Amino acid sequence: MERREMSAAKIDLFSSSGTRESDLVSSDSDEMSLSTRISKLRRSMRLRTSTTEHVSVTPDVSVSLENFEEDEVQEEEEEKEEYEDVQRCFGLFKTKRRKTKKARSVSFLELFKFSTGVERLLILIGVLAGACQGVLAPMYTIVAGEIMGEFGDVQGFLTNPEAILERINDHALIFVYMGIGAAVAGILQVYLMMWTSQRQSRRMRKLFLRSLLSQDMGWYEEVDSAEVAQGAALDIHVVEDGIGDKVATAVQSVTMFIGGMLIGLIYSWQLTLVILAMAPLLVATSYLFAQTAGGAIVDGQTAYAKAGAVAYEAFSMIRVVASCGLEKTEAARYSDMLEGATRAGIRKSFWHALGSGLTNCTLICSYGLAFWYGSLLVRGGTILGQDVFIVIFAVIIGAMALGDGSQAINAINEARGAAPKVFEIISRKSEIDAFNQEGKAGAELLGNIEFIDVKFGYRSRSDALALKGLNLSIEAGSTVALVGESGSGKTTTMNLLERFYDPTDGSVLLDGIELDQFNVAWLRGQIGYVSQTPTLFAMSIKDNIALGGKVGVYTGEDGGLQVRQENVSMEEVIAAAKAANAHDFIMELPCGYDTIVGDRGAQLSGGQKQRIAIARALSRDPKILLFDEATSALDNTSERLVQKAMDNVREGRTVVVIAHRLSTIRNADKIVVFEDGMIRQQGTHEQLVANDTGIYSNLVKLQKSASESDAEQDDVGSAIDRQEYTAEESQGCGDSVCKPTTTATSTMDATTIEMDQDQEENEHVARKGALRRAMSLNKPEWPYFVIGIFCALIGGLLWPAWSLIMAEIGVLVLTTNDEGEVRFYTIMFAVLGFAMLFSHFLGLYVFGVAGERLMKRLRNMAFEVVIRQSVGFFDLRENSAGSLTSRLGPDVAKLRGAVGERQMHYVYMTSILVFSIIIAFSSCWSIALVVLACMPVMTLGPVIQVRLMRGLSAKLAQLLASANSIATSAVDCVQTVTALGAGEKFLNDYDSELELPAQIGKRKALINGLAYGFTQFCSYGIYAVTAWFMSKVIYWGWCDFLQGLRAGSALTFGAIAAGMSMTLLPEAAEAGSAAKRVFGLIDMKSAIDPMDEGGEIMEKCRGEVELNDVVFQYPARPEQTVLKGLSVKVGKGRTLALVGPSGAGKSTVAMLAERFYDPTAGEVKIDGKPLPAWNTASMRDHIGFVTQEPELFSTTVRENIAHGLRKAEGTVVTEDEIVEAAKLANAHEFVMKLPHGYDTQVGAHGAKLSGGQRQRIAIARAVVRKPPILLLDEATSAVDSKSERIVQSALSKAAVGRTTIVIAHRLSTVVNAETIAVVSEGRIVETGNHADLMSIPDGVYASLYKQQEL
Repeated sequence: MERREMSAAKIDLFSSSGTRESDLVSSDSDEMSLSTRISKLRRSMRLRTSTTEHVSVTPDVSVSLENFEEDEVQEEEEEKEEYEDVQRCFGLFKTKRRKTKKARSVSFLELFKFSTGVERLLILIGVLAGACQGVLAPMYTIVAGEIMGEFGDVQGFLTNPEAILERINDHALIFVYMGIGAAVAGILQVYLMMWTSQRQSRRMRKLFLRSLLSQDMGWYEEVDSAEVAQGAALDIHVVEDGIGDKVATAVQSVTMFIGGMLIGLIYSWQLTLVILAMAPLLVATSYLFAQTAGGAIVDGQTAYAKAGAVAYEAFSMIRVVASCGLEKTEAARYSDMLEGATRAGIRKSFWHALGSGLTNCTLICSYGLAFWYGSLLVRGGTILGQDVFIVIFAVIIGAMALGDGSQAINAINEARGAAPKVFEIISRKSEIDAFNQEGKAGAELLGNIEFIDVKFGYRSRSDALALKGLNLSIEAGSTVALVGESGSGKTTTMNLLERFYDPTDGSVLLDGIELDQFNVAWLRGQIGYVSQTPTLFAMSIKDNIALGGKVGVYTGEDGGLQVRQENVSMEEVIAAAKAANAHDFIMELPCGYDTIVGDRGAQLSGGQKQRIAIARALSRDPKILLFDEATSALDNTSERLVQKAMDNVREGRTVVVIAHRLSTIRNADKIVVFEDGMIRQQGTHEQLVANDTGIYSNLVKLQKSASESDAEQDDVGSAIDRQEYTAEESQGCGDSVCKPTTTATSTMDATTIEMDQDQEENEHVARKGALRRAMSLNKPEWPYFVIGIFCALIGGLLWPAWSLIMAEIGVLVLTTNDEGEVRFYTIMFAVLGFAMLFSHFLGLYVFGVAGERLMKRLRNMAFEVVIRQSVGFFDLRENSAGSLTSRLGPDVAKLRGAVGERQMHYVYMTSILVFSIIIAFSSCWSIALVVLACMPVMTLGPVIQVRLMRGLSAKLAQLLASANSIATSAVDCVQTVTALGAGEKFLNDYDSELELPAQIGKRKALINGLAYGFTQFCSYGIYAVTAWFMSKVIYWGWCDFLQGLRAGSALTFGAIAAGMSMTLLPEAAEAGSAAKRVFGLIDMKSAIDPMDEGGEIMEKCRGEVELNDVVFQYPARPEQTVLKGLSVKVGKGRTLALVGPSGAGKSTVAMLAERFYDPTAGEVKIDGKPLPAWNTASMRDHIGFVTQEPELFSTTVRENIAHGLRKAEGTVVTEDEIVEAAKLANAHEFVMKLPHGYDTQVGAHGAKLSGGQRQRIAIARAVVRKPPILLLDEATSAVDSKSERIVQSALSKAAVGRTTIVIAHRLSTVVNAETIAVVSEGRIVETGNHADLMSIPDGVYASLYKQQEL
């Protein structure tokens, strides 16, 4: 008490400045951490910014800035900007000014900041192996030059051929030794770099998820969580690519360049300097490409992340999409997001094509210049002819290495560009970090809670305070109920108590200690929290309840205290379930506690989900219980029993309840009435009701039926007890919803990824067909293909032509060295160079355009196919929103390995090979035959690589999609995960899911390394065989040196082309596997296709709905019969109310009427025709559907309401229609109070609005279409009493002339329905109007109704 008075005095003393002394100086300053002080300073600054909009005088009075003079307003605005600048320094929030900053990139070494010491050692070995590879290539030129000199020694061949042959044999043997060295270095280079990059990638993924789960809720207000998660998946993949074998390749290229330069300078510094004169142009082109294409790549990644977020949102809200007919709207939104990525990809293709063309042109011209100047030096006697070859090839190979390494360097630069977004979030320190071990923990809590002059405004609505000077005291062990209209600040109060946010000003105390002094995880571990919309995860019921385990304090390895969540035993799970009235219905399920609940609990009814959420909160035996509308989705019987259980467990606990059903809180020790962020009344139920003019008294009067009976209703009988526990899932349980007790991934052996031989062959055939089909979708771009193929053929001819000119000028330099002929061939080099520029630029560009358009087309096709699937498709575990989004992204992206520029490469390399073989055979058939016979050996490595990796890519993609699904669901439901303190659990599950992909990745790295090493050995081996056999052929007289050199040069270029083609095989194989998966998705047929043009168009709808002997099982649970011969009919303009226990099948009836599913047996009819006879989209246009748990799209209020009215393309929903619907749903008034009115962003799933506000927007979305049929599934469950009455009145007016099917647990809302049907165990057990049903002795409806009395 003394502390409270002192705090109040301090507040009065410093209120004028907006900064409390306790924010800056604390009597506990010795114990207060630096981070806590900074946190307090930040809050004081936020107060300064918030007071520019509101100056609080008393809890009941506020002074608007409109009363200030204009110059004072301007001063306040300037002061606000100054404080915002300070806030930016602390990183408190993002602003437009911040977004305009140029995106930075990290340094090269920073890319490896998450590597371990052992990994750095392995990386060093891999880099050194790459450097060895780079040294070997220039050394090859010395050996090759020496061999050329031997061949050019015509006199030696005549006088002592045996000596020359022996020297050539010795040089050929050196090639073999170099091949062995290259093989070993190649294996180490690829294997070590790929493996370590995968390990770092796994670590980054886990750290990234950890950071996301540690962020405070205020940060999530400013970001799109789905976009962040999807963007991170792409960015981490880019970083992994940039720190893998690309690093060793880049080092190899650099050392090759340095080695080439050194050899050139040693043999002829003059010729080397002349060649290097062209180097600035090569560097300039590479830099131009890196700078321009890099920006396009980042833009493309950002656009794809946004598209992924759109897809995830649409798939996770498929019921809203289906009911509103938004399939085409969402497809168009997804396509719009892809358009930016396509444009960025085309820009990248342009600069890539130009850079490649200029590089090749510069390279060929450099050869011409070098040979011309080298011939001058030979004629001057400065150097020997063979030295010209050594210098030219060494320097040019070094320069080419930089060009070849540009892709690796670009990959590294892309990683440097993508890394900041990942690293920034990983390193971001949250103001409220649940993983931070600092703070007080372990003390015995009493449970005294106190709010002292608390002001708070959400960051997304900083100009409006949600709490305006809240003063509230809650004594330990008491039950306090918070009531009031939706949006009045009740949920915000709980959010502050859970420390999802810190107050802008004021203090929240627990047992006299400010909340920010406690360890965050320990604090939340003392609180059991059930939110307005219960969120379950796609795991078993047992695991869902166990997520709420106790939080204990342990001694860590360093001797300090460590807070972590304890395991929950099966006995504790069962005890919590019994306390929440969930045990009996769970045991009715054949799989019991091992039943998988589906994504967000989709396999359970709303009431069942809520009871499991309550059990989860009770499983930790909390000292404080927070119930935010915890029983809103329960039927009255279950509510009565759960309420009794809650009364039992509240002993010794502090309980805070938010309720709109006043029947649930009449026994509370204190009832607090909120209005506009302030407390207007508080007292007991009796005290508040005694004030006839008070707000609470008026709320009670608005509820005609509310409170549960104090005594047990024995006359309800065993029929009710049986009905209340009956679940929709009670008739059986297939394997698809049962979960083994251990995680499947953890017990999977790596051998499970193997495929039998027949399956491999089938996969191979399927891949080839899928690739052909993918290419056939490029038909609209056929003019591009004609141009591209022509350019590829021209380019393919130019390379063999280049080899001919090289042979001719090479022999000239070694023999006659005629100046005129050398000049001629020099000019031919220039002609070839510019021809190469033209063919490369135009060919790569047009193929790139075609490829980008194909990628967009495939993504659009895949999205449209998925979005048009029936709702039952999304119920299946393998079709979670996260998994489907992953299949749309990486799988389609992998097709780039076989289309676009890759298509030109295939044509290009094939034409090079063909023309090279023709030239070689026409020059010297014997050499051509031997070299050609060796080429299949070069292809052996890549072919074996493809065969060994067959099936790995598909399995890896599947496993990564599964892991990504865990991460996405955790981030999507971050508030629930944070409240439960289950972050470590999700991190461990995520890490376990990444274990098998890591094993597969290691195997892939080894296969790639062996294949690369083998290919390198074969390359040097072919050089050895060619040199040895050419010497023999010339010695035997089968051809002369010029003919042999022509054949050898042509086939060398052909071998290079073949080798480059083979290196693309693994990528092509992955593309084929990805194509198969993509087309497997595209070829899916929907059982209920809303985009199908078939069926009779429903021009007008009378509104007659009928279900005849309907039997139904959900597709995900085929062995469980939900409806068992249910028959019910509602006539035109009539109202049918469905009541009964949770899980009886009521919501299923509504979903069948919407044709989310088709019945297993029986018929569902509208206007006398079975639903399949109608066109699905036109039929749904005549139905307005409000679900039990309303979900909104992450757009504006206006767009969310407009989504309810599907009009012809190009027709805009008018403002009048939107406002009219909002007024009808009693939403217009609160919408106009939002910062931007109807243009206010609602956040992911409507997270920036309260539950009642979301529900009213959802009702507005349903009524804006003025439907003949209204389906209201607990449409007012989250609406306060005042709003409920207004909305109910509005709905009653809207229902005039319309057919209405209402599902309700509040029987007061359906007493006026013409027909009331009581549903139990999938059957109708009673029907009639309210009076008829009340007259049935011991009737089910009458018993339920008697439990609801004021």
